[in-house]
Amino acid sequence: MKTCNFDEPMQVHRYYDGELDAETAALFESHLSECEFCRDSLEKLTSLGIRLRRASTPALPQEFAGTFAARAR
Repeated sequence: MKTCNFDEPMQVHRYYDGELDAETAALFESHLSECEFCRDSLEKLTSLGIRLRRASTPALPQEFAGTFAARAR
């Protein structure tokens, strides 16, 4: 798969994060219909977001807060 020549390389991330205004989002959606690279990038980003939301957060040891505060001084 080739890379994309779209003007803004971070556009997929901005689209995923909902940071685009309505006009730019519509233009990017049109671009997605023609660009396999950006569609694949968006699919991977979406999949990663789902996996991260499902992942459990490891518990920190009880002494973590005290140790962290002592080292920060």
